[in-house]
Amino acid sequence: MWVYRVETDRFLIVWNAANIKQKLDWLHRWSGSNPDVSIEDTSSDTVMLAIQGPAVHQLKNLEGVSHLPRFGHTRTKVGGLNVFVSRTGYTGEDGFEVITDATNALTLWKSFIEQGVKPCGLGARDSLRLEAGMLLCGQDIDTSTNPFEAELAWLVNLDRGDFIGRTSLLSTRRRGVRR
Repeated sequence: MWVYRVETDRFLIVWNAANIKQKLDWLHRWSGSNPDVSIEDTSSDTVMLAIQGPAVHQLKNLEGVSHLPRFGHTRTKVGGLNVFVSRTGYTGEDGFEVITDATNALTLWKSFIEQGVKPCGLGARDSLRLEAGMLLCGQDIDTSTNPFEAELAWLVNLDRGDFIGRTSLLSTRRRGVRR
């Protein structure tokens, strides 16, 4: 899951598409009736293309975003289309994830194919992510897995203040990992 702060009070959350309903239900449950929180599901209206690999910097489409640091993001144009680009990926390789309106997806896809990008499927992606030690929520880990068990404790700062699940994680850290 990636969480991008796209404006002072606006965030974009990207997660495994197989878990959208479960994740949205969780967000709605924890946001409650807070009038300051608005959740919009744009998953049916947007498409993400993950452009990954050692030759990614040779693509003309991505010249304007090659300066982005790892995990950096911006709104820009790629192939003449409005997009959100992040320097992230799920293969262990350097690359970019490009999100655009679903109506632009085929045009964007073709612009990358014309530059020599080779399409691959989930099997290839899964092989690369497993080699890189990247876990897939819903497949390798689930809601019963805590960050210590998944070797993701480096993503959680238990000393930064209160958050959902902090008390449970403190207890788990004291007890130790059991699986």
